[in-house]
Amino acid sequence: MKIFGGDLVIREHVKSLGQSFIYAVIVFILLYIFLWPVRIVGVSMSPTLNDGDRVFVSRGMGFVSEYTHGDLVMVRINDDIGSRYIIKRIAAVPGDVLIIDNGQVTINGVIAPFRYERHGEDSLRFELYQDHYFLIGDNHTFSTDSRDFGPLHRNDLRGRVLFRFMGGSFTIN
Repeated sequence: MKIFGGDLVIREHVKSLGQSFIYAVIVFILLYIFLWPVRIVGVSMSPTLNDGDRVFVSRGMGFVSEYTHGDLVMVRINDDIGSRYIIKRIAAVPGDVLIIDNGQVTINGVIAPFRYERHGEDSLRFELYQDHYFLIGDNHTFSTDSRDFGPLHRNDLRGRVLFRFMGGSFTIN
């Protein structure tokens, strides 16, 4: 006895499930590449990003366009806390010369529109090699950034922050 057309109905149902699975995998891959939700932990990017804010990071944007001054990026670092992801702002790009002298920042001889002070720090100079970036936290006093771990290679940059979708107001970078 055949129920609802028997084998034909079962084949159509299996085919439909297979297509749905393939679509789900494609959507997952696209979201993984283009929209990676990340929760902000800590105050090193305050006031731009605050503890508990949520942002979308695009892993794919780094492949289709160059990172530039001011971009918010997610990087993976290894420090005394361990291996972790952090979000920082790009202050200097490959070829730049960045100098921090008593809080005054100059990039390629041009005075930056921000000060970068931290207790006990006098003067730092970085000449960025090919594919290296100098990253800073917006909350300069309480940020672990390139002053601590040095410039990072492009391969360490995991993606660009696209926008904040929870916490504060909706903003696009």
